[in-house]
Amino acid sequence: MACWSILCCVSFGYANGDNQRRMFFYAGLVVIGSGFFDLVDGRVARASNRSPASEDFRFRVDRYSDASLFFGLLVFYARGNRFST
Repeated sequence: MACWSILCCVSFGYANGDNQRRMFFYAGLVVIGSGFFDLVDGRVARASNRSPASEDFRFRVDRYSDASLFFGLLVFYARGNRFST
């Protein structure tokens, strides 16, 4: 999921006024697809009796990939000067 989240982060960060709808659509598709594969990955790990250490590592990678999504949105809003009140 981490590599997909990086792709999503880049899509959010690359979006501007001209291509915002398209880039957010692509980023949304990536989020939905990576969530589905993350769900399948958990079931496969349980079925193959993976060690708890690999589940802990997978949990940490999932949290870092979630943070990368927020970072992409942060870049999008920072580039548009949307932080000023």
